[in-house]
Amino acid sequence: MIAAVVVTPGLVDLAKRPIPPPTPAEIALSGTMKTVNSAMGVVRAGLEKPDAAQLKEQAAALKKAFMETEAIFKARNAATAIAWAGEALKHATAMEAAAAAGKWDDVKAAANGIQPLCAQCHGEHRERMDDGTYRIKSGG
Repeated sequence: MIAAVVVTPGLVDLAKRPIPPPTPAEIALSGTMKTVNSAMGVVRAGLEKPDAAQLKEQAAALKKAFMETEAIFKARNAATAIAWAGEALKHATAMEAAAAAGKWDDVKAAANGIQPLCAQCHGEHRERMDDGTYRIKSGG
């Protein structure tokens, strides 16, 4: 017989791997990811009834977040993450220019280019913990 769960009288699961505290880089990256998630939500909703000022503001927030993300991964020498953050930054820059020009299809195209980059980077460089938070994978 093999126990799948070992619980103490205090209801602590001894088999569960402890979640390491986040590093300063992980805390910074978490903040940028929250900015990206929020801004992308506003952009998607904003494309229903385009508001140039709002879309430009969100694109600027995305640009800042991707610059910070790029810097975090440069410090870790994670080449693919650096490249993906740089590409996402280009899309955010294109989104900002398209919003200023009122080219909503171009804004949408740039926004659509960001999502797959996020998914690729998360797949390779981010690890979801049991509590729902993310950490940078070791080596990434």
